[in-house]
Amino acid sequence: MADDSTVQCVASCNVLSRSGSGGKHSYSAAELYSFVEHVNRLLSSTDVPNVPIAEAKDLFDIQQDGALFCYLLNHVKTNAVNLSQLKRPATSKLAAIGNQNLVINGARTIGCKIENISAEDLYDKREYLVLAVLWQIVKASLFQRVTVKHHPELIRLAAPNEDLSEFLRLPAEGILLRWINYHLRNAGLVREAQNFSSDVADGHVYIHLLNQLLGQQCPLTLLEDLDALPRAHNIVRIATAQLNCKGLLSPQDIVQGVKTVNMAFVAFVFNTRPGLQLPSDSAMRRLSMDRDQLEQRVHMLDSQLQSERMNSSVVEELRTELQMSRSTCLQQTNNLDVLRRECADLRQALLTCKTEAMRVTTEHLPAVQRQLLGTEERHRRTETQLHEAEAAIKQMLEDNKVVQSQFALVVQERNRLRQGGDNSQRALQEKIDSLQTQLDVAVKEKEKLQTAMEKTEEMVQHTQAVYELQAVHVSHLKILFACHQNAKSLAAAIYKDLSSDSLSKQPGTRSKSGLLNRVYNDKRGGEEVKVFYCFLKECFLFLYKPNKRSDPSEVLRVDDTLLDTTTIPGQYFLMISSLNDATPTPLTFRFDSGDELRTWHLALGTASEYWTGVKTLRQRRCQ
Repeated sequence: MADDSTVQCVASCNVLSRSGSGGKHSYSAAELYSFVEHVNRLLSSTDVPNVPIAEAKDLFDIQQDGALFCYLLNHVKTNAVNLSQLKRPATSKLAAIGNQNLVINGARTIGCKIENISAEDLYDKREYLVLAVLWQIVKASLFQRVTVKHHPELIRLAAPNEDLSEFLRLPAEGILLRWINYHLRNAGLVREAQNFSSDVADGHVYIHLLNQLLGQQCPLTLLEDLDALPRAHNIVRIATAQLNCKGLLSPQDIVQGVKTVNMAFVAFVFNTRPGLQLPSDSAMRRLSMDRDQLEQRVHMLDSQLQSERMNSSVVEELRTELQMSRSTCLQQTNNLDVLRRECADLRQALLTCKTEAMRVTTEHLPAVQRQLLGTEERHRRTETQLHEAEAAIKQMLEDNKVVQSQFALVVQERNRLRQGGDNSQRALQEKIDSLQTQLDVAVKEKEKLQTAMEKTEEMVQHTQAVYELQAVHVSHLKILFACHQNAKSLAAAIYKDLSSDSLSKQPGTRSKSGLLNRVYNDKRGGEEVKVFYCFLKECFLFLYKPNKRSDPSEVLRVDDTLLDTTTIPGQYFLMISSLNDATPTPLTFRFDSGDELRTWHLALGTASEYWTGVKTLRQRRCQ
């Protein structure tokens, strides 16, 4: 164990401890040193391993296997822990946690209030929780004898007209405060101690208390010191020498009013030297008579209670039925209220859907109808061109027949002229070659017209498919805009699963993703910054909480969006305002570098132009 100077140096320190959830807690080093010294004192005559504890901070490692606290609990109360179930040594984490479960159950057996502390917390050496359990055990060991059963002379602390039953129900802290004030009154002081912190910080209470218990071994001349710290040093010195409480209390604990340490010190002094005498025989007889009268009164009340229970059985059954009826009625009333609220919500939702449908119809339907009319006009022009091409092909076929008939006549004329001589034959051959050339040209023109006709048919089929897709797209748009009031529900209808993992696997454009700082303006004009994981896909910006990427907290459509940027020294801001909602909510993001701001600004601008580019591409294909 550290020496007194070390204890005094660290007594006022608060040690920082981290919880399993990432939170920060602190504990008093003074409490740790005091409690460890008390453990060493309790277990000094035993063969418990690692006792005495040399350094207070080693407590957290020593208690990890649960053995130390099990032995300590059994010292406070026999068989509080069944040591046959203690696994020693605990060679695995599972065995150590089993020992710590024995600690939790044993602490509750001796009256400790162990709430929201598990065996895993003790095994993980969460310092502030380990110290909380140790304080409960130390408190139980010090307070278990602060009772009238162990010290009948405590009856002297009862007020003259106080009911004995009320006095017996006082907690140990209240009895110790009465004990202090009893000795202060005997010392002739009007002052009283109401707590174990501020009321004892100046040392006056302790000097008068020890003077009553130890006499001139603690002289009242110590009160002449004007500074509280020298008085506290003298109190600790005298208590250590006369009551053997070394290490339990430091001067800084007194001056700073460390409640737990001062409470433990007062309990130790009481258990060591209470300084009370038993009441006189007449007072004892009066107490005995009061006890007998209380027992008779309890017996009489018990008899009356049994009689009333027998007579009130029918009334109790009726009361039970009435309570059940009231409960049923109340439950039905609550159900009716719930149904009314649901009906009101449904009416409001229906009204909102109708309003949104009317708005979408008013804003978007004329543009869609104009697109549909343009598509129908192009379809009519294409059909007209197709009819004209068919008429030209028919005309060419007729011209081909005429040429063939002329060619047949020419062949006949050639045969006739061949008999007429070489000159006539040459002239006829020239005429035949000319006609053959004309025939070849006509065949090529026919092939060109046939190819044009095939292309025209393909264009007609493509136009018909585009027309059908446009009609389906228009109907889908009508359904989507009528059914989905905001960007999140529209994105859910398109992508189904809105988790970041699912969106990254779906086909489409993934422009940008990363952690962004979103800035909120509170009512007092200040700023609050929250971190979101942002995922930009096509024309949707999904905002996730960093630890919950399964469902976005917000979704923003950026197909019709105003982007603005601003810069102050060392900080860059990007403001986004959506134009596709009736009541748009602007978003502000803060960046640490201009490059990151420009990257996101470019990505959001590209997403805003995404659907415009798709519409332009479709129009070009139709043309």
